[in-house]
Amino acid sequence: MKIILIRHSESQKNIASTFATVQNEEPLTKHGEDIALFAGQEILKYVETQRLQCKNIYVANSLRAIMTGKIISHVLGDVSVTPVDEFISLKNDVSLGGLSEEEVDKVNGQFIQELSLSRAGILNGYRFSSNWTKDIVCTHEIMAYKKYLDILFLNKNEDLVIMVMHHSSITAVLINIARQYYGYPKDFFGNIECDLCNIFLIEYQGEKADIKLANVSADKLLKRF
Repeated sequence: MKIILIRHSESQKNIASTFATVQNEEPLTKHGEDIALFAGQEILKYVETQRLQCKNIYVANSLRAIMTGKIISHVLGDVSVTPVDEFISLKNDVSLGGLSEEEVDKVNGQFIQELSLSRAGILNGYRFSSNWTKDIVCTHEIMAYKKYLDILFLNKNEDLVIMVMHHSSITAVLINIARQYYGYPKDFFGNIECDLCNIFLIEYQGEKADIKLANVSADKLLKRF
Protein backbone atom coordinates (compact mmCIF):
# COMPACT_ATOMS: atom_id res chain seq x y z
CA MET A 1 0.00 0.00 0.00
CA LYS A 2 1.23 3.47 -0.90
CA ILE A 3 0.26 6.81 0.62
CA ILE A 4 0.84 10.19 -0.97
CA LEU A 5 0.66 13.07 1.48
CA ILE A 6 0.47 16.40 -0.31
CA ARG A 7 0.25 19.89 1.11
CA HIS A 8 -2.49 22.08 -0.36
CA SER A 9 -1.46 24.36 -3.20
CA GLU A 10 -0.85 28.11 -3.10
CA SER A 11 -3.68 30.30 -1.80
CA GLN A 12 -4.01 34.04 -1.36
CA LYS A 13 -3.36 33.46 2.33
CA ASN A 14 0.08 32.07 1.51
CA ILE A 15 0.90 34.95 -0.82
CA ALA A 16 0.01 37.53 1.83
CA SER A 17 1.53 35.53 4.73
CA THR A 18 -1.65 35.88 6.74
CA PHE A 19 -3.14 33.57 9.32
CA ALA A 20 -6.19 31.65 8.15
CA THR A 21 -9.67 32.77 9.01
CA VAL A 22 -11.77 30.54 11.25
CA GLN A 23 -13.86 29.58 8.21
CA ASN A 24 -10.76 28.50 6.22
CA GLU A 25 -12.31 29.90 3.05
CA GLU A 26 -9.17 31.25 1.39
CA PRO A 27 -9.20 30.01 -2.25
CA LEU A 28 -6.28 28.96 -4.41
CA THR A 29 -4.62 31.55 -6.60
CA LYS A 30 -4.49 30.97 -10.35
CA HIS A 31 -0.87 29.93 -9.91
CA GLY A 32 -1.98 27.57 -7.14
CA GLU A 33 -4.52 25.97 -9.45
CA ASP A 34 -1.83 25.50 -12.09
CA ILE A 35 0.55 23.89 -9.59
CA ALA A 36 -2.19 21.53 -8.38
CA LEU A 37 -2.95 20.59 -11.99
CA PHE A 38 0.73 19.84 -12.61
CA ALA A 39 0.83 17.70 -9.45
CA GLY A 40 -2.23 15.79 -10.58
CA GLN A 41 -0.71 15.13 -14.01
CA GLU A 42 2.53 13.85 -12.49
CA ILE A 43 0.65 11.65 -10.02
CA LEU A 44 -1.36 10.23 -12.93
CA LYS A 45 1.88 9.33 -14.75
CA TYR A 46 3.11 7.59 -11.61
CA VAL A 47 -0.18 5.73 -11.16
CA GLU A 48 -0.19 4.52 -14.75
CA THR A 49 3.49 3.57 -14.79
CA GLN A 50 3.21 1.64 -11.52
CA ARG A 51 -0.13 0.14 -12.57
CA LEU A 52 -1.89 1.39 -9.46
CA GLN A 53 -5.48 2.29 -8.72
CA CYS A 54 -6.46 5.29 -6.66
CA LYS A 55 -10.09 5.38 -5.57
CA ASN A 56 -10.02 7.88 -2.70
CA ILE A 57 -8.58 11.30 -1.95
CA TYR A 58 -9.00 12.68 1.58
CA VAL A 59 -8.64 16.44 1.99
CA ALA A 60 -8.48 18.88 4.88
CA ASN A 61 -11.80 20.63 5.33
CA SER A 62 -10.63 24.00 4.01
CA LEU A 63 -11.35 25.64 0.67
CA ARG A 64 -7.70 25.59 -0.43
CA ALA A 65 -7.29 21.89 0.38
CA ILE A 66 -10.63 20.93 -1.17
CA MET A 67 -9.78 22.84 -4.36
CA THR A 68 -6.38 21.13 -4.52
CA GLY A 69 -7.95 17.70 -4.03
CA LYS A 70 -10.67 18.27 -6.63
CA ILE A 71 -8.15 19.36 -9.26
CA ILE A 72 -6.05 16.24 -8.65
CA SER A 73 -9.20 14.10 -8.57
CA HIS A 74 -10.35 15.42 -11.95
CA VAL A 75 -7.00 14.54 -13.53
CA LEU A 76 -7.18 11.02 -12.08
CA GLY A 77 -10.69 10.47 -13.40
CA ASP A 78 -12.92 12.13 -10.82
CA VAL A 79 -12.11 9.83 -7.92
CA SER A 80 -13.87 10.32 -4.59
CA VAL A 81 -12.88 13.43 -2.56
CA THR A 82 -13.71 13.34 1.16
CA PRO A 83 -13.20 16.38 3.46
CA VAL A 84 -11.58 15.64 6.83
CA ASP A 85 -11.79 18.07 9.75
CA GLU A 86 -8.73 16.58 11.48
CA PHE A 87 -6.35 17.51 8.63
CA ILE A 88 -6.65 21.29 8.99
CA SER A 89 -4.06 23.54 10.66
CA LEU A 90 -3.41 24.07 14.33
CA LYS A 91 -6.11 26.40 15.61
CA ASN A 92 -5.02 29.96 16.31
CA ASP A 93 -6.63 32.45 18.62
CA VAL A 94 -9.59 33.83 16.64
CA SER A 95 -8.19 37.34 17.01
CA LEU A 96 -5.35 36.39 14.63
CA GLY A 97 -7.62 35.34 11.76
CA GLY A 98 -6.77 37.16 8.53
CA LEU A 99 -3.89 39.13 10.06
CA SER A 100 -0.42 39.16 8.54
CA GLU A 101 2.57 37.98 10.53
CA GLU A 102 3.76 41.59 10.64
CA GLU A 103 0.44 42.67 12.15
CA VAL A 104 0.47 39.85 14.68
CA ASP A 105 4.04 40.73 15.65
CA LYS A 106 2.80 44.13 16.85
CA VAL A 107 0.24 42.62 19.23
CA ASN A 108 1.86 39.26 20.08
CA GLY A 109 5.57 39.41 19.37
CA GLN A 110 6.23 36.44 21.65
CA PHE A 111 4.20 34.13 19.42
CA ILE A 112 5.92 35.29 16.22
CA GLN A 113 9.32 34.80 17.86
CA GLU A 114 8.38 31.29 19.00
CA LEU A 115 6.91 30.50 15.58
CA SER A 116 10.13 31.51 13.81
CA LEU A 117 12.21 29.38 16.19
CA SER A 118 9.89 26.42 15.68
CA ARG A 119 10.09 26.76 11.90
CA ALA A 120 13.87 26.70 12.21
CA GLY A 121 13.67 23.42 14.14
CA ILE A 122 15.02 24.97 17.33
CA LEU A 123 11.96 25.29 19.56
CA ASN A 124 10.00 22.26 20.72
CA GLY A 125 6.39 22.73 19.66
CA TYR A 126 5.30 21.55 23.09
CA ARG A 127 6.97 24.60 24.65
CA PHE A 128 4.97 27.39 23.01
CA SER A 129 3.87 29.89 25.64
CA SER A 130 1.69 32.10 23.45
CA ASN A 131 -1.24 31.31 21.11
CA TRP A 132 -0.50 27.58 21.16
CA THR A 133 0.05 25.49 24.28
CA LYS A 134 1.25 21.93 24.72
CA ASP A 135 -2.35 20.77 25.16
CA ILE A 136 -3.40 22.39 21.87
CA VAL A 137 -0.43 20.95 19.97
CA CYS A 138 -0.87 17.47 21.49
CA THR A 139 -4.60 17.39 20.77
CA HIS A 140 -4.03 18.39 17.14
CA GLU A 141 -1.23 15.86 16.74
CA ILE A 142 -3.25 12.99 18.20
CA MET A 143 -6.37 13.79 16.18
CA ALA A 144 -4.51 14.12 12.87
CA TYR A 145 -2.54 10.89 13.29
CA LYS A 146 -5.52 8.91 14.56
CA LYS A 147 -7.57 9.98 11.53
CA TYR A 148 -4.67 9.04 9.27
CA LEU A 149 -4.58 5.56 10.82
CA ASP A 150 -8.37 5.24 10.51
CA ILE A 151 -8.09 6.02 6.79
CA LEU A 152 -5.30 3.45 6.42
CA PHE A 153 -7.49 0.77 8.00
CA LEU A 154 -10.49 1.75 5.88
CA ASN A 155 -8.39 1.50 2.69
CA LYS A 156 -6.11 -1.40 3.69
CA ASN A 157 -6.79 -3.26 0.46
CA GLU A 158 -6.20 -0.28 -1.85
CA ASP A 159 -3.07 0.34 -3.96
CA LEU A 160 -2.80 4.07 -3.32
CA VAL A 161 -4.49 6.68 -1.15
CA ILE A 162 -3.90 10.42 -1.49
CA MET A 163 -4.30 12.80 1.45
CA VAL A 164 -4.23 16.59 1.01
CA MET A 165 -3.35 18.20 4.32
CA HIS A 166 -2.22 21.41 5.95
CA HIS A 167 1.41 21.72 7.03
CA SER A 168 0.82 21.05 10.73
CA SER A 169 -1.17 17.88 10.03
CA ILE A 170 1.49 16.52 7.67
CA THR A 171 3.99 17.28 10.43
CA ALA A 172 1.88 15.39 12.98
CA VAL A 173 1.61 12.29 10.79
CA LEU A 174 5.28 12.20 9.81
CA ILE A 175 6.57 12.82 13.32
CA ASN A 176 4.54 9.89 14.60
CA ILE A 177 5.88 7.64 11.85
CA ALA A 178 9.40 8.91 12.57
CA ARG A 179 8.97 8.14 16.27
CA GLN A 180 7.93 4.60 15.54
CA TYR A 181 10.45 3.73 12.84
CA TYR A 182 13.21 6.34 12.69
CA GLY A 183 14.14 7.10 16.30
CA TYR A 184 12.54 10.53 16.49
CA PRO A 185 12.21 11.70 20.15
CA LYS A 186 8.78 11.21 21.70
CA ASP A 187 8.91 14.38 23.77
CA PHE A 188 9.71 16.76 20.90
CA PHE A 189 7.30 18.19 18.34
CA GLY A 190 9.44 19.78 15.62
CA ASN A 191 8.99 21.36 12.24
CA ILE A 192 8.83 19.15 9.13
CA GLU A 193 9.57 21.15 5.99
CA CYS A 194 6.77 20.83 3.47
CA ASP A 195 6.43 23.34 0.66
CA LEU A 196 3.14 24.12 -1.01
CA CYS A 197 1.87 21.23 -3.15
CA ASN A 198 4.94 19.13 -2.37
CA ILE A 199 4.57 15.48 -1.49
CA PHE A 200 5.70 12.68 0.79
CA LEU A 201 5.48 9.10 -0.43
CA ILE A 202 5.02 6.42 2.22
CA GLU A 203 4.99 2.69 1.51
CA TYR A 204 3.61 0.03 3.86
CA GLN A 205 4.73 -3.56 4.01
CA GLY A 206 2.39 -5.03 6.59
CA GLU A 207 2.59 -2.69 9.57
CA LYS A 208 5.98 -1.22 8.61
CA ALA A 209 6.00 2.31 7.19
CA ASP A 210 8.83 3.36 4.89
CA ILE A 211 9.12 7.03 3.85
CA LYS A 212 10.35 6.91 0.25
CA LEU A 213 10.15 10.59 -0.70
CA ALA A 214 10.02 13.71 1.45
CA ASN A 215 8.98 17.26 0.51
CA VAL A 216 9.49 16.94 -3.24
CA SER A 217 7.52 18.15 -6.22
CA ALA A 218 5.27 15.54 -7.81
CA ASP A 219 7.50 15.10 -10.86
CA LYS A 220 10.05 13.39 -8.58
CA LEU A 221 7.70 10.40 -8.29
CA LEU A 222 8.72 9.06 -11.69
CA LYS A 223 12.34 10.25 -11.47
CA ARG A 224 12.77 8.27 -8.25
CA PHE A 225 10.86 5.19 -9.38
